[in-house]
Amino acid sequence: MNKTVTETKVNVTELTPGVNYTFTVTAVAGDNSTQSDVATLSQYTKPEKVNDLTVSEIRTSSIFLNWTEPQGQRSFYRVEWTDGTINMNKTVTETKVNVTELTPGVNYTFTVTAVAGDNSTQSDVATLSQYTKSEVVMSLSVVNVTTSSIFVSWTKPVGNSFFYKVQWTNFSVNVNETFYNIINLTAGVQYEINVTAVAGDDNYTEGQSATVTNYTMLYVTQAFKVADGCHYLSLFLLEVSSC
Repeated sequence: MNKTVTETKVNVTELTPGVNYTFTVTAVAGDNSTQSDVATLSQYTKPEKVNDLTVSEIRTSSIFLNWTEPQGQRSFYRVEWTDGTINMNKTVTETKVNVTELTPGVNYTFTVTAVAGDNSTQSDVATLSQYTKSEVVMSLSVVNVTTSSIFVSWTKPVGNSFFYKVQWTNFSVNVNETFYNIINLTAGVQYEINVTAVAGDDNYTEGQSATVTNYTMLYVTQAFKVADGCHYLSLFLLEVSSC
């Protein structure tokens, strides 16, 4: 392709993204044939921005990303991520990457850039933020039991967590502490209690649940008959643990 101009500048259009073009400029005399030596320059066009950057899998220490190949050409993709303190990066040639060695329950910002063959000309940045899953809470145990309540406690998991979700039967509550007293329970009933650490405030990035099962205490009524000719009942209300 070629074009003639009278100014000392030109905008060459309709090029393909991410391609290396060689440009030559020649000064031409008034006879339209006598020309100068050629000035030459090579330059890559900017690659297009990657499309549809998404998270396909989230774990406690890794996040799997994928995206759609942009139009035009590129040599590789530069993937960068940060937790706000530490910055890391890697280069890949596929439209996917598994970012590993992350901290549980932390919000990471990921950027993906398409880079041309000169290793420097790059596209606009595609950006995405995502929490890793929180680890499982540790040492979940029952501390105290009554006929209508079960008090549970646990230890903070490795990494970060925004809050804890405590679930039993058809109920759920979010708490910030590492303990909770579940009340208004039925005496003598077995309850399965699940505690889950949640990374963000979206109720979405949950870790694996820790589970404990325990009965509430029973009310037991005992009747006694006095054998002296005067009959009556004496009722005693006792609390006992279920097996």
